[in-house]
Amino acid sequence: MPRPYPMEFRRDVVAVARRGEAPIKQVAHDFGIAESCLRNWLRDADVEDGNRPGVPVSESAEIRELRRRNRLLEQEVEVPINTALHMAAVTQLRLGGQGAAYYAKLITTGKTRTEALRLLRRRISDRVFAAMSTDELVTKTTPPATAAATATPPAGEVDLGRAA
Repeated sequence: MPRPYPMEFRRDVVAVARRGEAPIKQVAHDFGIAESCLRNWLRDADVEDGNRPGVPVSESAEIRELRRRNRLLEQEVEVPINTALHMAAVTQLRLGGQGAAYYAKLITTGKTRTEALRLLRRRISDRVFAAMSTDELVTKTTPPATAAATATPPAGEVDLGRAA
């Protein structure tokens, strides 16, 4: 990929083209750039100057940086959640019960141990999400005094039976 032209060079070319002393095709040829490149620079300059709607280059760079930072923050949140789900699945397997039975059923249907563990984690995740959604709904629709009494059971008592 060719190296981008320096901003100072771009500004100079745009200034010459805006003077209107020569056609855009001639200005582009004189500076050794493509006509389409010069038109893009003129469009970008109009956006920067506020003469045309659009996102200025400076803001688009900031938006790109914010999106990158947002992705990193989302990844930082996902790691502890995935770790907690893994620990819950392993605990279910060690203690027996519904989680272990579900895992064993998956193994007997031909799933690998890795696939079965992934599906158990997914099942636990679905159950936790359902319990949290129910709690939120109960909290929004009932007075505070009765909301605690009607909320879902503590985490150790979450039903891992049939999928919702």
